[in-house]
Amino acid sequence: MPKQRGRHSANLPSTKEVILHTAYKLFAMSGYENTSLRQIASNAGVDAALIVYQFSSKSGLWQAV
Repeated sequence: MPKQRGRHSANLPSTKEVILHTAYKLFAMSGYENTSLRQIASNAGVDAALIVYQFSSKSGLWQAV
């Protein structure tokens, strides 16, 4: 059975919400300069390319947070 992509259950937060929440926590703990997209992606359980796709850049993610 192929692995599902994204979060399809109504009870689960969207992938974008998970990324934003994870970024918020990591930016608050380590600051913008000391937080990498790879760290955020790893903690959110997504690929770093998805963050770039959703937010264009680390700066775009920072602005969204």
